[in-house]
Amino acid sequence: MRPETQAALRIDDTYLRIVCEVLDEHDIDSSRVLAQAGLPRRLPGSGMTTSAETSIAFRRAFAAATDRRRELWPIVAGRLVLQATNPYGPATRTAPDVETIVRILERGDLYLTLTSVVPLRDAHERLVGIEFDLSNTPPDLRELDEIIVVTAHIRVWDSIWAGLFPYRGMELPVSLPLEAINRRDHVGVVRTSSRPRLHWYPEISIRRLPGANEYLHRQHVHNLEAMIDELVQSKNVRDRVVDRLCATGGVSCSVREVAADLGTSARSLQRALEAQGLSFRALRDSVRRELATSRLRDTAKPIAEIASDLGYASPTSFSDAFRTWFGQSPSAYRSGVERPQIGG
Repeated sequence: MRPETQAALRIDDTYLRIVCEVLDEHDIDSSRVLAQAGLPRRLPGSGMTTSAETSIAFRRAFAAATDRRRELWPIVAGRLVLQATNPYGPATRTAPDVETIVRILERGDLYLTLTSVVPLRDAHERLVGIEFDLSNTPPDLRELDEIIVVTAHIRVWDSIWAGLFPYRGMELPVSLPLEAINRRDHVGVVRTSSRPRLHWYPEISIRRLPGANEYLHRQHVHNLEAMIDELVQSKNVRDRVVDRLCATGGVSCSVREVAADLGTSARSLQRALEAQGLSFRALRDSVRRELATSRLRDTAKPIAEIASDLGYASPTSFSDAFRTWFGQSPSAYRSGVERPQIGG
């Protein structure tokens, strides 16, 4: 994913929930990791989205909490493969061959991480592998993202191949255990501190895959390309709505008021948001959640004042909404936030 795309996307909480599940299963307090990222110590029961900045903060907190338990990183990757929904999944699993899949991955721009897939070709321009480029990933997240992305890709390739993918060689991160990628020996495996690479023979790239279905594949690729085009065309509308809602008094505005400020009609604005799977109400609630947690965390404003700022008729109605979102009261959230220490 390009940095500018990630900065504009709203990311669902699947990653957060999977990580918290793994942490709790291995006796690491997930609520502490959430709090360090500025998130509620308890995620709401229904799905939520986070900004790219919040997602990165959470990954940093997770990396710090598990720095001495790095065996948990590939576990997270495995669960992401099993549980996470990804718009690329149907397109890759119905692709006719590996060459087609790599073309999809190479031009893709809806992934959570900033890692890019780069094709490797021989002197005859035949596809003989892929390389993982982490140059856009923040330096303090590269080790974590490297383990999760490489593990997830290897396991997905095995699934698409319907068995162990026949690699000619694998250049893997030093800290990636073979057990995490369902390998038992080191044949063909080289450890590297540079970019990870997966190598195969050129005939593998054009062999027909077990799940190949050309009709469904064309449909899925069309849908994927439409999603990417839609994101590019409409993200400015969403960003402008979010900016207006974040402005003073913005979260109290109706869809008609926001539309008027943006020089359009309420119906046109709703249609533009619906094209991204959003609604004005859901977007306003999302902004309210983020403003509520940031003001409770970063300011000493009385809760009654925060409630008024966010357009609630009373502190009680704000507290009720906050409990619905996060399963705790605003005061409980504020008292549980770990604030950064100055100095030391």
